[in-house]
Amino acid sequence: MPEQHLPRANLAQRLSHTLGEHLMRHCTQHWAPWVVTVCSCAVPAMAAEMPKSVTVQGHFQELALDNPGSGPAIVSVDDEDRVWVALARAGKLAMYSGGKVRTFELGANSRPVGVIAGTKQNGYPGSVWIAASYDNKIIRYDWQTGQRREYAIPGTESWPFNIALDAKGHVWFTQRAAGAIGKLDPVSGEFTQLPLPRPGSGPAGLGIDAKSGKVWFTESYKDTLASIDPATGQVTEIAMGQASTGLVSGPAGLVVDGEGGVWFAKLEGQLGYLPPGASQVQLMATPANAARPAGVTLDAQGNPWLVALDGNSLLSYQRRDKQFVVYPLPVGEQDAQPSSPPFARSSRPFGLAFDSSGNLWFSQQYTGQLGVLDLARPELKLMSPGPEVKAADPYVTVQALDSLAGEVTVRYEMDGAAVALRNGRLDLTHATPGEHELKVVATDAAGLSNSQSRRFRYLPAPESLPTLIGALRFKSPEPKALRDALLMTANDSGKAQRVDDLRGMLATHREQLAADEYASISATLEWMAGGRGSEQVVTILDREPFFEPRQVELKPGGSVAWMYQGEKQGHEISHELHQIEVASLQVKSPLMRAGDRFVQRFDTPGSYTVLDSRKPGAALQVTVLQP
Repeated sequence: MPEQHLPRANLAQRLSHTLGEHLMRHCTQHWAPWVVTVCSCAVPAMAAEMPKSVTVQGHFQELALDNPGSGPAIVSVDDEDRVWVALARAGKLAMYSGGKVRTFELGANSRPVGVIAGTKQNGYPGSVWIAASYDNKIIRYDWQTGQRREYAIPGTESWPFNIALDAKGHVWFTQRAAGAIGKLDPVSGEFTQLPLPRPGSGPAGLGIDAKSGKVWFTESYKDTLASIDPATGQVTEIAMGQASTGLVSGPAGLVVDGEGGVWFAKLEGQLGYLPPGASQVQLMATPANAARPAGVTLDAQGNPWLVALDGNSLLSYQRRDKQFVVYPLPVGEQDAQPSSPPFARSSRPFGLAFDSSGNLWFSQQYTGQLGVLDLARPELKLMSPGPEVKAADPYVTVQALDSLAGEVTVRYEMDGAAVALRNGRLDLTHATPGEHELKVVATDAAGLSNSQSRRFRYLPAPESLPTLIGALRFKSPEPKALRDALLMTANDSGKAQRVDDLRGMLATHREQLAADEYASISATLEWMAGGRGSEQVVTILDREPFFEPRQVELKPGGSVAWMYQGEKQGHEISHELHQIEVASLQVKSPLMRAGDRFVQRFDTPGSYTVLDSRKPGAALQVTVLQP
């Protein structure tokens, strides 16, 4: 009769005897016993569902970490996106970062399997924790200094397998051979070990509930999901069957989500889920082409991802759609009759972890490789233009990056229509003043896209007149004399009436313009003439007359833009400072250095004296005319 069906008195007697045997076998001077209570729950799992599935050809990259027999195992990513892999059969720790692979020797017979990278969040930045299975040790390795500390696990037959860190900095690990769960206090070096209720349970997967601190694990040889309450030492087991092999059946990898739900893989082809606070496991059948699911992790949306050992693939379960997505790996193939290297067909994906961008990294045990599935859209930032655009051909600058796929193509849309940049500039010469929207779409080699939109106000300033006039299209043959006359007027920045002069010239010669040209340019010039685009540019000088020009006339709502370029002496530029002050408006500019620009709008008719507080005697008269 199985233990979970024994009468309570007989069960307690059997468990007491089992625990006593384990304590005698593993107790050493480092032993710090818990007061242990055990609760075994015989709760049948819900029948396996059969979610729909789809196969997708993902965009992968793979690189060799060592020789094909090096046996990459568990994968962990730190907070600087360094990817760490335990090379079980090579006795090494591998790190991939910045396009380079580094390996660190741990000892030929160490057989490292479990690895967890230290981060600022878990309190161990710069360190990596490793479960060395053959050496029966937990290793802390500081890769920057090369310092290494080894913690020998009490007993001789532990086989530490998976490893995790709790919120207090303690190191937890499954002991696959000893049938126990271990905890290490790195400060004191003290181990606490908890033999499990049933001998030969083979604990494998491990995860910690960040909310409650409860430690969850799988018992791969007993087809059981179990947990430990670290405060009381109580073990709770949820048996799903009588037994499992731990090789082709039974629970394997495990992860706990942010709500306390427990996800785990079952080698016979199932994804298990225990909702927060529940006592009954839900099982979902995984797709047949993703055979022997093992390792499991979660993406940023809380969707579980698994590796399929014999299916030679990665698969995700999309919770919202209740659908599996299978990604066949480019190296290897499905192994219908699993065997060992060199005759195995599968590359045997094993460990997996996400980086901060959302790309999925995984190890391949039978090829000695580290692989990555590109799942992250390119990073995109639209730097310019800003919310207001005064030039008719502003630069468009974007930051489009993709650390994996490399090359990123960028396309542009304005007001819903595709546009092409010219020498990196956006052509607004035929746009009407007012609100517009620029959209940038970046696409990487994996076909993943990201977009960003920005609404901006096009407020063409008088300095844009030469560009606007230069972009005019004429009927053939082009009247060169007319174009030259228009450009001369547009470039005459000292002429207060140049907008009105251009309006008159264009009205007179409108028949010589190409179709729709007159309507476009006249609308812009009319907007400027109405004062909405009126901006006079004043150049700041280091010596008399200090301002050029020294008198400015504006319509109400017009602006003055002070520009300081500095006097150039060869490649040298002035280091003098200037500061614009309009006392009557209580306006004072920041200190202006070479290349700076300061704009002030004048709404009320009247006369304003503008000073440069850094240059005695520097004065500018601004007159705002009556409307």
